[in-house]
Amino acid sequence: MVEIKKPDPRILIIRMSSLGDIILTAPVFRSLRAKWPGARLEILVKPQFLDAVSKSAFIDGALPFRGFFPALAAIKAAAYDAVVDLHDTPRSRLLCLFAGAPVVRYRKDSLARRLFVNFRIPSPSLEKHTLDRYLDALAPLGVEPIRSGPELGDWTQGAARPALKPGPVRICLLQTAFLGDCVLTLPLLKKIKEVLPGAAVTVVTRPETAQIFSSSSLADAIIEDHKKTAASGLAEFRRLRSELAAGGFGAAIIPHRSLRSALLARLAGIPVRVGFSSSAGSVLLTHKVPFSWLLHDVERNLALMSPLAENLKSAFPGLRQDAAAAPPFSAADKVLAGVNTGSAWPTKRWPAASWARLIRRLAARCGGRVLMVGGPGELPQSDGQDHHGGPDGSHPAAESLRFQRFRPHAHSRGAGRPRRGSVRPHHARTRIFPLRPGQRRSGDAPGVPPLRASWFPGMPARPLSLYAPLDRGRSFRSRGGQAAGRIKGTICPYL
Repeated sequence: MVEIKKPDPRILIIRMSSLGDIILTAPVFRSLRAKWPGARLEILVKPQFLDAVSKSAFIDGALPFRGFFPALAAIKAAAYDAVVDLHDTPRSRLLCLFAGAPVVRYRKDSLARRLFVNFRIPSPSLEKHTLDRYLDALAPLGVEPIRSGPELGDWTQGAARPALKPGPVRICLLQTAFLGDCVLTLPLLKKIKEVLPGAAVTVVTRPETAQIFSSSSLADAIIEDHKKTAASGLAEFRRLRSELAAGGFGAAIIPHRSLRSALLARLAGIPVRVGFSSSAGSVLLTHKVPFSWLLHDVERNLALMSPLAENLKSAFPGLRQDAAAAPPFSAADKVLAGVNTGSAWPTKRWPAASWARLIRRLAARCGGRVLMVGGPGELPQSDGQDHHGGPDGSHPAAESLRFQRFRPHAHSRGAGRPRRGSVRPHHARTRIFPLRPGQRRSGDAPGVPPLRASWFPGMPARPLSLYAPLDRGRSFRSRGGQAAGRIKGTICPYL
């Protein structure tokens, strides 16, 4: 045990890189602050991360690491009461050795990692999340962890307030991702209207997701981005740039982390551009908010308002019902459950055959019908099914969210039980970018084992640059597939 008698100790946390690991230190700082409210908490980081740590609500100061000897001199001069080494490298160990202060350190288990990577020798220690290891390092200081994950607002307090144009405020919200991403952007849109009640908010989105925003009654205008269907992508980009430039927008809020979105706002001359630090176009932003996979998507998007507001809590807005829409299904339909097969990307979906088996079991055991739920183009094309949507079987996105006009899965009319439809096969053969063995995404929950590798021949895949470089010797089963497996494991015991 390390005994600290001062009521307001000075404590240094060493975590020099990278950004994701630095963001994970937020619960460590929060726990230390709870133990010693008057403590001075500082962090040693590489210079490129100074701006990020300046936005923390808990960090009182930051030391830039510009070399071993300058850093050591700064540490010795500060006379810290304790040093918490969350980096655990030979360099950080040497700094701690000569720091002249009590040291506590997290267990990196480098040997276990190397044994697993090189020889496939597993170790129970690899199942422990990095965040749990960070918090365990505080035990010798007598610090009880009070949280198990980062929270909204951990890294937003230091953001400079942007100066918006005088006069009526016009805000542009750029979200041209898929249906699910747009749904998770609705609380952000609601928060913009709450923080700037007189502002006119224009949403730039894709045609198939435009109804999500129009049904919320919060968007004053919607500009459709036909980036996937326009004859010329460059011509469409120029059209959007001209339209945004003519809109007189004072600020652009950009949850979409693409270079194209950031470049569009920059070339349109929008003076305040707020986006994520991990955006491909972050260099074009005026205000960058740290990005963390450990935050829920809704909270992460709300963090984009941190340069403009302090209270970042919000909720989903209600959606208007289309008066012309067909009435929802009736009790006579004996609807048992709605099933959404997942992402537009096959690498995030449970295989169709597995969904079919689960649907058959649900209907057989519980005696009802199962409906396929989704937005336009999201549902599989099964033969023999009933269509309640348009001629192509699609449904307005907002209606799907309101649980209306769902298309039933292919079923046998005699027994009222779903049967497997002939889902259109995928023809592309693409190897999937894998995780390195034992590697986990930073968004995996504490205590969840690392993903295991599997191989789905013929499955098309997006470039999963989030995970790891392509390794032709291994393959990757998507996290969405694991989630679907957990869903099945939760449902089936009750059938």
